[in-house]
Amino acid sequence: VAAENAAKEREADAIARENEAKAREEEALAREADAKAREAEALQREADAKAREADAVAAENAAKEREADAIARENEAKAREADAVAAENAAKEREADAIARENEAKARETDAVAAENAAKE
Repeated sequence: VAAENAAKEREADAIARENEAKAREEEALAREADAKAREAEALQREADAKAREADAVAAENAAKEREADAIARENEAKAREADAVAAENAAKEREADAIARENEAKARETDAVAAENAAKE
């Protein structure tokens, strides 16, 4: 009976040691899982930060594009204004040419009248 009890006690000790080993292994796995979870959280925070940075860059690019569009519209307006001024100047030049031709015709007419008067004298 004593030998049987001793054998059972050794078997119980072996089971206890096995259970302790399994408990330590489970604790190690739990620590590893915690470490991986913290690493995943850090990676997620990094990904979130990069996404926010990308959003900021996109917003900045959109603002620059709107500014460039505004400048292009302003330049187009200035070009139309310059075209209008050029057309106005061309019209004034044509008017000045017409006046000069009219003045030349009047001068020839005056010269003809003067020559006619001189001939009569």
